[in-house]
This record gives sequence, C-alpha cells and structure tokens, in this order.
Amino acid sequence: MIRRSLLCTVLLLLPAMLTGAEPADEVLGTWLMDTGKHRAHIDISREGDQYEGRISWLEEPTYPANDRRGMPGEIKVDRDNPDRALRDRPLVGLTILKGVTYDGDSRWSGTIYAPDQGKTYKAKLHLTEEGVLKVRGYIGITLLGRTMNWTRPGEAETSEGQ
Repeated sequence: MIRRSLLCTVLLLLPAMLTGAEPADEVLGTWLMDTGKHRAHIDISREGDQYEGRISWLEEPTYPANDRRGMPGEIKVDRDNPDRALRDRPLVGLTILKGVTYDGDSRWSGTIYAPDQGKTYKAKLHLTEEGVLKVRGYIGITLLGRTMNWTRPGEAETSEGQ
C-alpha cells in the first residue's frame, strides 16, 4: 500500500520534476502591455527570490512631432519622475515592476511604476489559465486601482521589437 502511494505521488510530480519549472516562474519572459494609449514589451526576469520587469520595446520610442513639452523626435525618457535626477533615464530599459514575489496559486505581488504619471503603485499579478497576465496597480486597497491584461507577444511583434 505504501509503495502504491509513493508511486502515485512520484507519477503526479514527475512532469514538474522533468521540466524543472517552478509555478512561480510562469511569469518569466516577454509580455505585451497594451493600454490603448501605449504599447510596450515588458521582460520579466528573476532576481534571487523576486521578479522584476523592464521595458524592452516601445511601439513609439520617440516623442511625437506635436509634443507639448518641447521634445519632438527625442527618445522617450522618464520625464515625469518626481526625482529630477532620474528624469533623463530612457524608458526602454527602465524597470517598472519591482519587489515582485510569488504568493502561490499563479499570483504575485510587488510594485509597479507608471512612467507616464511618475508614480509607483502596489501591484497584484495573476496568470489566468488562458495565459493572460492580469496586472492590477492600486493605491491602498485593490478596489482603488486599474487592471491591465498583458499577453505574450506574437512572433511578428517579437521580431519587430528586436
């Protein structure tokens, strides 16, 4: 009886053991963030026991010709950052997800920085069975926030962003 239980346990765990992937690492890789106003690729990587996400591609990497703040054609930077010393940082390469930890059950929590607002919010992430990463930035309680649906970019978009 003990052998049968042990065999069943091993058979259930075998797929995870063979792939070596932890459920927490399902969030790793490139995600397409499409706010309707901005499209970007966010690369999520693991740093020790936490995760972080960097902007790796912007659909529009430069300011438009009609930029109201006098930067037409220039590379987009973190110009709304409250710290004046950080306002010249290019958006491509900027870390926007920080201190993200795995909470279990395909859920993570940490912070997200919104460069177009110059603000950092608490964040909850949830990976759905359909492969959509729901990213909710909020103030105080999750009720006071906004959710974005991030998806894996298609092959054509991935090659464009390289």
